[in-house]
Parts: sequence; structure tokens; C-alpha cells
Amino acid sequence: MSGEDFHVVIVGGGLGGLCLAQGLKQAGIRFSVYERDRSATSRPQGYRIHIDPQGSRALHQVLPEPLWRIFTATGGQFSQGFTVMTEGMQELLSLRAADAGKMDPVAQHRSISRVHLRRVLLAGLEDAVHFDRRFLRYEESSEGKLTVFFEDGSRVEADVLVAADGIHSRVRRQYLPGADPVETGVVGIGGRIPLEDGLLQRLPQQALEGPIMVLPPTACSLFLALWKPVAEARQHLELLGGELPLDEEPYLIFSLGGRAEFFGFAPGELPTDAELLRGAMREAMRGWHPELRALADRIDPAEFGVFPVRTSRPVPAWKSSPVTLLGDAIHSMTPYRGIGGNIALKDGALLAAQLAEARAGRCTLLEAVAGYEAQMRRYAFAAVADSRKAMEGANGRKHPVLFPMARVAMRSANAVLHWRRRKAG
Repeated sequence: MSGEDFHVVIVGGGLGGLCLAQGLKQAGIRFSVYERDRSATSRPQGYRIHIDPQGSRALHQVLPEPLWRIFTATGGQFSQGFTVMTEGMQELLSLRAADAGKMDPVAQHRSISRVHLRRVLLAGLEDAVHFDRRFLRYEESSEGKLTVFFEDGSRVEADVLVAADGIHSRVRRQYLPGADPVETGVVGIGGRIPLEDGLLQRLPQQALEGPIMVLPPTACSLFLALWKPVAEARQHLELLGGELPLDEEPYLIFSLGGRAEFFGFAPGELPTDAELLRGAMREAMRGWHPELRALADRIDPAEFGVFPVRTSRPVPAWKSSPVTLLGDAIHSMTPYRGIGGNIALKDGALLAAQLAEARAGRCTLLEAVAGYEAQMRRYAFAAVADSRKAMEGANGRKHPVLFPMARVAMRSANAVLHWRRRKAG
């Protein structure tokens, strides 16, 4: 089967969809990407993203060497560790990438701006990415050919349709009705704080090594993560040409999580007033270390927000067809493992490899899609469950006996890790 024999239409130009597109380009497979945004820079792309080893492997698999070098050069600092602390800023557990042994030059932990990563993934795809195109529906003929319709009245023929259009996927709603994500009851309150006025010096030293999770005895948790882009990032992005994203100033992500009722909110009626949210945060952090409490007062009202945490549920295996899904369109997960974006990248690289097998004539298109879906369901829904378990552990009621015992266990493990690091020099 030659590359001209089939055309892949990707609905959604986020990280997973563009990762797939890069892989298809490497394999010589014809594809088109349709994105609802008006342009690559028409809206903010969210905070920095942590790329873990599996995400790094996926990107290395699909990116040509020049783009891979730019990706690695534009990553920010503070990505090689993860720390768990008490509400009094006492360290419970500090993990570092080096603890796993010799570091793989590819499969590393990295921190990068979503804007920068999207710019890298768009490079070389400009002629195949169509902006301001909102998916409406699709039809499948008796011969298995697909026609994809858009809101502007346009249409395109496809042999494979990939839903990469996120948690509110319109493709999923038509293809797998009833598979929509559900509310978990947990919400996040917070925003980002610019790294100014000596803020960096007032943070725990561990923040310089990676994100921090604060676990108090009460039914909530606090997530802190620094983003500081490398000084030369823009110079590297300029090599790609075209429109460049705006420069990002360093900032701290500050997000307090808990069930809506813990904060005194009625489920489904979350407030939007910044001072009301700040008051709920202050009350939840009563008795915490004063430096942590002071951070709540540094969040600009315009940056303050509250968001409900949603998650997918395991979807029973469906009969494979020329329509398939990746990323949040099929397996959205809570942010409590920080792996959702990495799983989407893994999807994109895997699906590209499967379709390359079809192009080489080693399987049919349906066999390629079925092979991808079988693997994706295993690892992705395991990640969904793991992420939800982490969320519930962080924000559930802490057992008066088991929680202190868990803290002791973490401190013991931490002592062993520190001893190993000292022994290693």
C-alpha cells in the first residue's frame, strides 16, 4: 500500500494531533489537520507542561533531528525533581530524575512552554494545517470512505479520521456517544504568580529542582511549580521562521485542590469572584507555614480562577473502524500525575507507527487502527485510573492513623534516597 492510497484527517491541532502529524510526515503518509483556533497564536495555550520520559521518547520518534534539537534547547528549568512537603514546609519525600540511575539522553524529564512546544510541532506542517475550521460531523459510505463536514460548509474526504479535539471532542460525541468525561467533584483554585519582588528567594529550595506537592492533614493539597524559560529559547524558535509566540515571563503555578464542599462551594455553582476564591483559599490554609499562606495574596485577581477536575471513565472495547481517537478526546485524566499530555504524545507516535505499517503493506488500515486502539486502551486507561487514585489520595479525608504512618514511611524512604545520593558523591 503506497502513501497515496490513503489520506488521514486529524481534527484538532493540539499536542497529540500535531505529534501524529509529524509522525505521518516522517512516514510519507498524506494527512491534513483541521484546527478550530483562528491561528497558531490566537489564544493562550495554558501553563508550562512537564514532558516525562515517555513523552520525550514519543517526540524523539516523530521529530526530525533539527526539530528535536530545538525542542531540547527551548525547554525551561526546574524539571529534574519532585518533592512532597508538609503544610509546615518540611520535606517528606524528594525524588530526582538521577535517582533512577544513568540518565538516558532521550528519555528525560523536561519542562517546556506549551506555546513553544506547539510552535516546534507546527514546524514544517504549515501547508497541511488548516486553522479556523470547526468540525461539524462526518459520514461513512458503504465502501468505508469518510466525508468530514465543517461549520463553514466545507468538506473533505478521508480514509482515516482521527479525533484529537480534546476533552469536549465533537468527533467522540458522534462516534462514541456516552463516553464523555465526568466531574470528579474536585476543583482547583489558584493561578500563576510572576517571579518578581524576591519571590524566588522566599520559596522552598526544592522548588528549584521541580514541582512540589504539599499534603496537609486536611482534605486538600497544594501544587507549586516554577517556570523559567531558557534565555536562548527565542533565538532557537526564530530558526523556524514564521510568527513567533510572545515571550513568557517566569512564573509560579499555585493551585490548591479539594472537593467543592471542602471550600464551601455548592457543586455545579462554582464562584468566579477572585476575592471570594482567595478567602476560601486562606481559610483552607489556616495554620500553614506563613510563606505558603502569603503566596495566596500574591495572585493577581485577573489570574485567579477555579476549575472543575474532570476525568474519563474506562470505555469498553469498541469495534475498530476508520475513525479513531487520541489524547483527551478519549482518555482525559486528572492533573494529579501530570501525565495527560505525555500520554497524548505517546498516542500520536504510536498511531503514526501503526499507520506506517499499513503504508508499507504489512497490515490493512483497519488492522493498523485496531492495533493502535488495543495498546492505547491498556496504557491510557491505566493512567486515567492512576491519576484519579492520586487525586483522591491527595484530596480525600486523611485517616487519623494511616496518614501519619504514611508520612513516616515517606520520611524513611527519603532518608534512604539522601544516603544513596551522598554515597554516589
